[in-house]
Amino acid sequence: EAVAREAIAARRQFIPLRQCENLLRDGKAREAADAATAAIGAYPRAVPARTCLLNALARLEAGTDSLIAVAQAALAAAAANALALDHLARAFDAAKKPAAAAPVWVRLLATDSTNEDLIDRVVNALSRDGNPAMAQPLIDRGTDAYPDNLPLLKLRWLVHLATNDWKGAIDAGEKLLARDVASQTDPDFYVRLSNAYRADSQAPRALAVAAL
Repeated sequence: EAVAREAIAARRQFIPLRQCENLLRDGKAREAADAATAAIGAYPRAVPARTCLLNALARLEAGTDSLIAVAQAALAAAAANALALDHLARAFDAAKKPAAAAPVWVRLLATDSTNEDLIDRVVNALSRDGNPAMAQPLIDRGTDAYPDNLPLLKLRWLVHLATNDWKGAIDAGEKLLARDVASQTDPDFYVRLSNAYRADSQAPRALAVAAL
């Protein structure tokens, strides 16, 4: 009976939710936000209505406080909702709160950990926010799973440089040197690889690379 009551209550959001989705398709973000708010009023635990509200608020370029509040409310009911996690991470970044954003980015990747584009987005976001140490195991797993993805391999190279993991950087750098035409013709790449060899106490190899 409790399950049946909850199901009946949840259905109260459906009509205004559909209105929100249709209004968004028509480019009417303000009206869509109003419909989503009505859906949440009809069913306070609504998650789909809150995700529609998040999309509407994003189009309205609402303040980060509003986006954070709505995303957190959605996640309180559905902790692995990818859209809410995405909005929350980006809102924290926009609010200049990288320490709050970082674990949310990690949670977002966990919802689709084999998605190459998402790996790229999350690792870039963590690195941009000054959290390369958190990004390192994520990019390592990503490049191990997709060894032919050169953009991910370049990210691995940059992340390991940022964490001063010279052996890891050298490993990624040597793979880039063997496979990536852009790296092969980039003087800065050779300087960085030479510096990595030198930092790893491999002076002869550092000199050899610097001479290329």
